[in-house]
Amino acid sequence: MSVASIMQTCAELGIKLTLKGDDSGRLQVDAPKGTLTASIREALAAHKTAIVAVLKSKELSSQSSSRISALDPDETVTRTPTRHTSNSPEATKLILEEPLTNSTPHVDPAETEVNKLLAGEAYDASVIDSRNLATRQLVSAQLLTALAGRNSAQQNRARQAFSRHGFFDEATTQLRSADSPAERAAAARKLGAVCNSEATVHLIAALDDGAPEVRRAAVESLGQIGDPSAIAPLNEVLLRETSRQLPAAVVRHAINSIAVNEVKHPSAPESSTPKLEAPRVREPQEEVKMEMPAPTGKREIFADYLSAVEPRAPQAPPVNLPAMPVSN
Repeated sequence: MSVASIMQTCAELGIKLTLKGDDSGRLQVDAPKGTLTASIREALAAHKTAIVAVLKSKELSSQSSSRISALDPDETVTRTPTRHTSNSPEATKLILEEPLTNSTPHVDPAETEVNKLLAGEAYDASVIDSRNLATRQLVSAQLLTALAGRNSAQQNRARQAFSRHGFFDEATTQLRSADSPAERAAAARKLGAVCNSEATVHLIAALDDGAPEVRRAAVESLGQIGDPSAIAPLNEVLLRETSRQLPAAVVRHAINSIAVNEVKHPSAPESSTPKLEAPRVREPQEEVKMEMPAPTGKREIFADYLSAVEPRAPQAPPVNLPAMPVSN
């Protein structure tokens, strides 16, 4: 579920998303009774940082628009009668300039550079690496949106940029040390969306988090990554978990996802396959070579047969002739 769809759903249900006025960047939710379901709560917690970044961006845009539209008293006096004088050149000038000034705040350098990055074009890395909190939250939200999309090329570029520009390390740090369980859970879901096996060890450690929503987010993210080394820790969670927020079905689903991923992408080395197939290709040729002298052997056997048969041919018995009388 994208940030835009979450905010649109909240608007349709009458749920107001605002920032608290203490400049702490905390999200305030004002929802009518019965509209804030469990799924919406989870979505808001998972995308809290991105929603805060969007709200801050809108707030900055509105502030800049209000500054531009604010006029001095003298200008107000000269502008008031122009409503009744349509042919006034000053009125025409104001009408032409207002759309230009209103469109300027919507151009965000960070958004432009992220779009270039995702398109595979040259981009300004200094903008992506900005230390400004609102800018980094906006860039992180755009990269996560690309990771959730269906464009495989953009997914790969977003995954590489997420690690290259430090967002991966920030998420692991937030998962370990953030004060709010919602922020830790959101960090766990970020790591799951990136699908980097280097996050497995951090998510396994989060299985011992004191907040059940964080443990659930870690379980689901481990299922997304599909690292087989997480199966044993997940089995331990299956035996010891008692919270209703993390039912056994969620843990089993993560284990099954890892098992299916292991079947599709086995980790066993495939180098033994050619070794087994090579003799199978050569064996028939060797057999043919061995059978080449066979006709000569058959001729020798036939010759032996003839020599064995010839002595058995019937021979005339010796004839004993009677002695002939000798005449004198």
